[in-house]
Amino acid sequence: VYENVAFALEIYGLPTNEVKRKVLKALDLVGLKSKTKSYPNQLSGGEQQRVAIARAIVNSPKLLICDEPTGNLDPDTSLEVMKVIEKINDLGTTVVMATHDREMVNKMKKRVVLLDNGKLVKDYEKGSMALIQLDDAIKNQEIKVYYHPIYDAKTREIVFAEALARWESPQNGMLLPENFIPPLEESGHITKLDAFIYGAVQSFLERRKTEGKKILPITVNLSRMDLMDEEIMLEIRRDVDASKLSKKKICFEITESAYATITEEGVKFLSNLHESGVKLLVDDFGSGVSSFSTIRDYEFDIMKLDMGFVRKLGTDKKNNSILLSLVELAHRLDMKVVAEGVETEEQAEFLRDYGCDYLQGFYFSRPMPEAQFEQLLKEEKSEKPTEKMSGKIDRECCCK
Repeated sequence: VYENVAFALEIYGLPTNEVKRKVLKALDLVGLKSKTKSYPNQLSGGEQQRVAIARAIVNSPKLLICDEPTGNLDPDTSLEVMKVIEKINDLGTTVVMATHDREMVNKMKKRVVLLDNGKLVKDYEKGSMALIQLDDAIKNQEIKVYYHPIYDAKTREIVFAEALARWESPQNGMLLPENFIPPLEESGHITKLDAFIYGAVQSFLERRKTEGKKILPITVNLSRMDLMDEEIMLEIRRDVDASKLSKKKICFEITESAYATITEEGVKFLSNLHESGVKLLVDDFGSGVSSFSTIRDYEFDIMKLDMGFVRKLGTDKKNNSILLSLVELAHRLDMKVVAEGVETEEQAEFLRDYGCDYLQGFYFSRPMPEAQFEQLLKEEKSEKPTEKMSGKIDRECCCK
């Protein structure tokens, strides 16, 4: 085991003493220190798994990528591997491993990612940078808050905005959310990013209040991992209670899918926020399988329709009917409705005429940096969206 792990380190050119120190520490952590004379082909499947973990510990302290163990793991070996990974989790390290032993993975802490064997490194290569560099990116101010305005469907005035994360990496340029959000969500590290975005938005609004400027509500996204993390929920609750801002100025968006795994603590957290006056939005409504139970069982102020409905406007009468029925349903439940993904004037007119309250999409504006958003607010009255005609949308549906 020692030779196996040491060889992997020596190719990095580390001094022999440094290699030995790191290897012994890693082997001790995973319970293999006494087997220093064994070779990989003499190890059991569970021992090979722990060798991979030991090697990863000394090479990459924030992210471990482990291969699938050879052969089937018996219950005792699975338990040993679980205990090892739990120890590594306690160090703040994410474990990424390929295994078909779902029972084992289901029992693990949240910082374990299950991937199909053979796709492990390829699928996780890009995302690993986010896991390893997130803390430094926040510290070095590489993570920026972008604001995506949301408009009143009738007046075309900005009524609030959604806060989004962008990563301006010196090495890799601008990173879009799809390049770093998924691995952060899968690993549980998304809570760090969400806490940073929330704090930045709060500071932004407090500064505008101090300067005597207009303050619009800003929505901040909460992931399913946030609703499983007692520490971040407590931090948000304390900040909301202590803030001098109106509780209606910072709103929280929760995706419909997040409610599939929400904990009892998460439910209490959202209920307490709502009862105190904080606005809650259900995001991407209509994209999941539990849509109606979500709005039946939980309290929301605003429904954000999945942008798939808007994209199909005018192409499918059934789609039009469903969308309009959802708008009516939301209003019956005392919710306002936001349509995401508006890209044409015709879409905007259709949604306005059939009762949609708010519109968001590239037709009006793209997400923008803080300074540009403030300039837009300043010049809003003189900068109305240019009307474009692109053919009438068929407004016929089954629910007139």
